Amino acid sequence: YTLVTMFYEHEDCCEDLYYVTYTPDRSALVGWQRVAQRGADGFWQAESRLRRDSEGRLVVTHLADNQEDEGAAYYRDSVVTRFELTPAGRWVRVRLDSARTNHTRQEP
Repeated sequence: YTLVTMFYEHEDCCEDLYYVTYTPDRSALVGWQRVAQRGADGFWQAESRLRRDSEGRLVVTHLADNQEDEGAAYYRDSVVTRFELTPAGRWVRVRLDSARTNHTRQEP
């Protein structure tokens, strides 16, 4: 397969990172996967952190903060996902961990 990295900016606030696989001659799409995102809009902000594990697989920690209104309370979602490619170029996505925590913003 041929692996292509695509970086997509949208809505003037957000960025997504995609990995796309094609057949070796690039004549057909095999698969695609959004692996990371970053941005902020309204009461939402998010950031992904990428690293490789000891076996060379991509591990992404995605943190997203969400507020229901303009108050100080918000919650943070943390999701850790491992991405692997099969020998045929297909994506395998495995959720390793996830958590939601409640927070309160401190006024300066």
